Amino acid sequence: SNPSPTSIHQAVAGSSPSHRLGWTDTRIGLTLSKFTMNRPGTTSRSLQQIIESDYLSNISFHLNEAYSNRSDQLEPPCSTGHGSSDQPTKNKLHSLNATKLALLLSKSFAELEGKFNNNEEGGENDLSLLQISDFILNFQPGKPNEGGEMVQPSPVNIDILGSKVNGSLDDDDDIIDMNLLSDVFDSPNQQPNGEVPRKKLLDNIFDKLDINDEKIVDTAKTPSLHLQSKTWTLLSIDIIPIFKIDSNQKAPHHKKMSPMQILGNHIHAIYSRGNQQSFSLPSDTTISPDLEENSSKQRSSKQRATNGRSLFSSLLETGEYPVSVCRLLSDMIESGDGESAENPFTSFDDVIQDLEQMSNHPETFLYDQGNDFYSSNVLFGQGCYGRVNELTKLLEISTRLEGSDDLSSPPLDGSEAVFVSGAAGSGKSHFVQNVGSFLENLGWMVLKVKFERVMEHGSREIVSSLFEKLVSNLVAMKSSSNKEDADYGRQAANAISDALDKASMSSLAEFIPSMQQLIPEIDRNSSIITEADMSHWQLVFLLTQLLGAILSLPRRIMMCLDDLQWCDSTMLMVIREIILYTGQNPNLMGRFLFVGIYRDEEVTETHPFAKELATLRTLRTIVVTELKLSSLSTKCIADMIMSETRLPMRLVRGLAAVAHKKTSGHALFVVHLLNSLVHDSTIAYSPRKQRFDWNERKIASLRALDSVATLFISNLSSLQTEALQSLRTLSCFGVQIPLSLVKLLDGSPCAPEQGIESFLPGLADRGVVEVTGPSAFFSHDLVQQHVYHNIPVEERRQLHLDIGTYIACKIGLGLSLLTKSFEDCVEDLKFVEPDADQESSSPPYALVAVATNQINFAGPEAVSDRSQQMRFAQWNLQAGRGAAKRSNFQTALYYYKSGIAFLIDQLWLEDTHQLCHDLYEGVALASFGIGDYSLTVEKATTVIDHVPFEESLVTQYILIRSLDSLGRYEEGASTGLELLRKLKFDIATDPSPSSVMAAMAETRKAASAYSFNQITSRRQIVDSKNRNVYKIVEALVISFFRSTSPYFPLVACAAVNYTLHNGICEDSAIAFVLFGGEKLSLLLNSVDELLKSMMKHSKEGAKMALLNKMLVSELAGKPCGPFPDFGVAIHDERALLADAVIKKNLVLIEGIHFVRFNSAFWRGGKSML
Repeated sequence: SNPSPTSIHQAVAGSSPSHRLGWTDTRIGLTLSKFTMNRPGTTSRSLQQIIESDYLSNISFHLNEAYSNRSDQLEPPCSTGHGSSDQPTKNKLHSLNATKLALLLSKSFAELEGKFNNNEEGGENDLSLLQISDFILNFQPGKPNEGGEMVQPSPVNIDILGSKVNGSLDDDDDIIDMNLLSDVFDSPNQQPNGEVPRKKLLDNIFDKLDINDEKIVDTAKTPSLHLQSKTWTLLSIDIIPIFKIDSNQKAPHHKKMSPMQILGNHIHAIYSRGNQQSFSLPSDTTISPDLEENSSKQRSSKQRATNGRSLFSSLLETGEYPVSVCRLLSDMIESGDGESAENPFTSFDDVIQDLEQMSNHPETFLYDQGNDFYSSNVLFGQGCYGRVNELTKLLEISTRLEGSDDLSSPPLDGSEAVFVSGAAGSGKSHFVQNVGSFLENLGWMVLKVKFERVMEHGSREIVSSLFEKLVSNLVAMKSSSNKEDADYGRQAANAISDALDKASMSSLAEFIPSMQQLIPEIDRNSSIITEADMSHWQLVFLLTQLLGAILSLPRRIMMCLDDLQWCDSTMLMVIREIILYTGQNPNLMGRFLFVGIYRDEEVTETHPFAKELATLRTLRTIVVTELKLSSLSTKCIADMIMSETRLPMRLVRGLAAVAHKKTSGHALFVVHLLNSLVHDSTIAYSPRKQRFDWNERKIASLRALDSVATLFISNLSSLQTEALQSLRTLSCFGVQIPLSLVKLLDGSPCAPEQGIESFLPGLADRGVVEVTGPSAFFSHDLVQQHVYHNIPVEERRQLHLDIGTYIACKIGLGLSLLTKSFEDCVEDLKFVEPDADQESSSPPYALVAVATNQINFAGPEAVSDRSQQMRFAQWNLQAGRGAAKRSNFQTALYYYKSGIAFLIDQLWLEDTHQLCHDLYEGVALASFGIGDYSLTVEKATTVIDHVPFEESLVTQYILIRSLDSLGRYEEGASTGLELLRKLKFDIATDPSPSSVMAAMAETRKAASAYSFNQITSRRQIVDSKNRNVYKIVEALVISFFRSTSPYFPLVACAAVNYTLHNGICEDSAIAFVLFGGEKLSLLLNSVDELLKSMMKHSKEGAKMALLNKMLVSELAGKPCGPFPDFGVAIHDERALLADAVIKKNLVLIEGIHFVRFNSAFWRGGKSML
């Protein structure tokens, strides 16, 4: 017979599952026809049908974008069989699909619970009436946005059909809302007021649908599903009507559960495939709600003590659920008053957040971790947290560069230069390193170097190492077994050879030694670069040509320079020119990304880097992007803890708040605080909880630390004595130290007996150091800085001395000091050829520099013995010479000055005279090389005042060049004239026309005794003194020319006579050039007469002749007077140009500008150039 009102009521109320089953499934069938008809192209199934089938293990479900922004889903297994090989994947797929269904259900349940709490439905509602079969899933084949337009629901599309019920349904009321049934069952509204007796209504519905008692019973069986596609997208969830009932109708034994517990039971049904009785629930989960609160808690405690088991452990013992799911279910089901959950849920938002994490990141938050994860200590700070906006911006730039080769893409505005700033320890380097690693995986070549504090003088070596890495990568690619890399390496070598001639490549090999490995035919001895003042711009040119040749090939380069605030101004200028070069070449800008990192608190408005950055901002060919990293928020810290511990937000939120309060979000401080808590086992793995655990109250009560420095110092106290000794020794070398040097220190007084290397793993576990490749690094320069400064000053000085002297002893530095004079060792100025045999007997320059640096860090204050002071001054001299040989004049200047500092109380004494001579002369040379001409003049004058004249020629040359560079031409000319007379140059004291003509006639007669071939083919051995004299003559050219000295022709004649008597070599060519230039001036005497003759035949031709006269006058150093023969209109050069413009005489216009260029060049007019 048809069900009675009471049986219907019992079925809907859910007091008896057996009474409810047939009616529920009939109602589902009726409802599905309505849903399917309203949503074309979608499929609807009850949640019960889905979870009781095997589709959760064989079909990949995707959440619509309304529920998830991620699509990294696990694909279904290829086979539907149940073989053991597929089982792990099937289990993961089932867990992931169940999690997505649980997430969808939780969001729907939360909204429904919110409606009831707001009493939107009217009357009283009992969510415990809801059963799994009351939830209808709507889904569509394929992934989101795949295969046509997807039906898009609202953010949470829940069709609560029960909202249409006007009244309650109980034994005393047989009235049901006809509008509801009309809407759901397509039944016509039979009465005006919409109300009919319920039995009559149901009879009509069953008759209409031809449903009898047998059919009702049959529908209790789960209908077969026909889901052909392997991929489905979940669109929304609908809930079948909840009929409101009187509380008096509840079964007396029915337990009042909280909405959280109800939802927990439903989610458990999803994960358990509907079999919720697969484990034994602890007895304390069925405590009657009418007990007093205290009694409930006492009983719960007693039950736990008796059974020793919790719901979590019961779920875990089944082996059917991941640990994260067991934790989720137990914390939900045991969330009520008197229950035993240690971390009960307090809101549906936390449930949804847990499930979203599991769904979006299943490998991290859903699936069980391997034993190796829990067997090792967690290490914080490995990922990149709290930098989403900055990361997005930087990756947008890289994506734009990658798309630049596409002709359909808009053209780039310029070369991309990104500058990342922030406070020390804010995670700048870590952030860029993560981006670099990502781009390397995409095929980019990523190069990174880091400047060091108090090592600004080593900036050139650091930039050199950047390009050394670039070329070394090409060398490795060239010999790679990967065909693509090998082809790229060979193409790069060919491109470089095409862009640079042999002499240029030879010069570049001095700066980048691996160039010879890339291009073996390079001869490093064929360099023609000899001038120190050309080294900077020549270096810029060579580096830009090298980079341009490599960027012409289809592979992108990211160049990163860290801690730019410690780079010297000279190298900052080189960096700026490199960026500018790529911006001026449209074919290169799409393959180059520059990233600079600096500490904004150390860069003031007057800082050299601030000036260079301001310049780059104004350039149209450079697109400057500035990213500033701030402190980490509590949310960012929580993300870090979640990622490393694999725990949900609700469990780490408290720890994140404590960490943020103690560190103010300082990234480095946060990382080291958390790692210190791991190291002292405050954060440790709990076997009982199957997760990392901690005591928040204990952590909150720890002594407050005012800075990361305080934390470092406090952690050092727990180190073994030998480990602390090793750490302090390492800090004396800066942020990085090669492992080969670490091994070299074995047996030294500054290393423990076991050696430093044996303690590196333990220090790495603490997060203090990292060992990567051939080097050991401090995890941050702040770590190194705080370790270093925690050493007492006197102990620190002695430690530096011990390290320096030990390394020097190992390499024989004290036994192989170079003692030759300064002009015999500076190859770059080519005063004389270097002694190759002595070069080979010198110790390695790198180790000389390391040993000398340690001595300089100790400082002269640490040395009182006079012999030791002289010894260390000599070490600095040798290190300075080594740097100068590499044209690294900034570093050379540092060593020369440091050497002088060790002799400050014993300068220019008998036993230190030669040493002072070499050091002061070195300062003069190095300062000239970096453009500090005032310092050059000061130190050169000091040398000249203290050494014999014959020994000062090199310094005299540097002095004259510096005076020229300072624009002090008259002073340079007078100094040079006095110098030449001391060298026995025959120069008349009266530069009258007659004396000039006589000198030129005499010189012409002497030179005419030799033919051109005889002079140019003579190969004579010329000593170093005369070579240096020729260099001095060459230096004087600029001073005499720009000061229009009347002695110029006399000096030219004297120079030719001197070289004819003392030997002809390549350096003496300047004498013949000067003499030839003076002979040109004699032509000027007859030019005026020739111009008058030309005016009679062609005025335009005469103007060209006048232009030639102007050029000769400039070359001869004589002013070109007025032009009376051309009338009033043309009285000077400007008038001549104006006349040419009016008459459109393009040849004359071009000629005038050419003369101007020559004049500006020889007179040093940079602005004119």
